[in-house]
Amino acid sequence: MNVWSPLLDNPNTVLISAGRPSTSAEEEADPPGLTIKEHFRRPGFRVSLTTADAIANIAGFLQQQKKPFRIHDAASNALSDLHGRPAVLVNGGDNRWAMLLLKPTRFNFVSEGDFTYIQDSRNPGRRDWNVDFSQPFHKQTTDYAIVGRFNSPTTEGPVIVVAGISSNGTEAAGEFIVSPERLSELLRSAPPGWKNGNFEAVLKVEVVDGSTGASSIVATEFW
Repeated sequence: MNVWSPLLDNPNTVLISAGRPSTSAEEEADPPGLTIKEHFRRPGFRVSLTTADAIANIAGFLQQQKKPFRIHDAASNALSDLHGRPAVLVNGGDNRWAMLLLKPTRFNFVSEGDFTYIQDSRNPGRRDWNVDFSQPFHKQTTDYAIVGRFNSPTTEGPVIVVAGISSNGTEAAGEFIVSPERLSELLRSAPPGWKNGNFEAVLKVEVVDGSTGASSIVATEFW
């Protein structure tokens, strides 16, 4: 089964809905006399290079498939933007749609202050797939990500999720979801008779001095 088929076969343009760091209402409001230069230097325009790399991989893949797409800021998307449309949700905690649509699934994100982890709803006490954002940046050695594809009852359309706890995980997930080799590796673990094409996988991602390293599949769910 081609993981991307439900999105590629859908007649609508694919929406790449990317999360970015949230800003306060005060930061969102334009102060009087704001210059063009100052406007584009505001936090709302910041996207990490690792997130940009994930978006570029997905956009490049869709372009190769000659599938039209648009890239939007997740914070600006309403449900009507996603309804019935194939969507790729990039980033985890910074993307409200990824957080919402993953809630009913086995693997989803939980944030408790600076501590964010991927919850396994079958083992809710497990919290070892985590990132503690209060720790020193250069001491981070791992990140975790969710990659998934499912038909969402909320949007009534096919959805692909490419979401790390931090941006290293998102970058690794973006590489994974367009790699035929990695997708074949994933699908080899699907149960006999699996037909619906819905799946989730948790990736463990190595991080060295802030750079994204190799990823490995640590858990899967097919339905």
